[in-house]
Amino acid sequence: MTIEQEMTSILFSKKTIKKVRKQFKKGPEKIPIEAFDITFRLYKATETNINLEALIIMDIENTEKEIDMGNLGIGVMHKRAVFFKPIGFYTLKKGVFTDDLNITVVREYEKEIDFLIQNKKVPKTFRINKLTLQQNAVIAAFSKETRLEAAKNIDRSLVSNGLMLDIYMTIEGYPEVFLDDKYGVIGAITKYRLYDKPWGIDPIVEYKEVFDKLYAMGLLTASGKDV
Repeated sequence: MTIEQEMTSILFSKKTIKKVRKQFKKGPEKIPIEAFDITFRLYKATETNINLEALIIMDIENTEKEIDMGNLGIGVMHKRAVFFKPIGFYTLKKGVFTDDLNITVVREYEKEIDFLIQNKKVPKTFRINKLTLQQNAVIAAFSKETRLEAAKNIDRSLVSNGLMLDIYMTIEGYPEVFLDDKYGVIGAITKYRLYDKPWGIDPIVEYKEVFDKLYAMGLLTASGKDV
């Protein structure tokens, strides 16, 4: 399997599921997991959802700076963003005789889920859900990757959460984030105003309700601090 498929498979491992069920009952807010030489964590964002997140270390462009390292000579200092990024999340629907655990995967890992299902690597006991295009677009627009790109204040394109995005500068000097034209969605998702206030990100009105829900669920990494 690819590293992405291995990462996605952690959603269904027996050890992970056991931890999730305990965490829903009385577990701590965060539980670390180590697998495939990658650091993960289970983050209980609300009483009804727990996120499986992977630790991401990402180099930031155009920040390399040569420094004098003494006896080691001249070296280059790289600036990096270190943060946890959701792969999917668990929700628990309580029944009379049992608890029904559902798993939802974000857009970036949908292909990996499809591969695992087709190759019978996902237990049939789990119900697998996918988010809508609008929900995935909000996660993409409010991701750490998009925030870092928006901070450069230039028109550019990128891929975030498995979606192609375009960033365009407005007349006011603020970057706005759009889905690529191929998705057939008209209008911006968000406007970044990073120099006006600490949060500095405003969802467009039609995305506000979806934004509020996903923000409460801890799925928008743009708002989080580096680890």
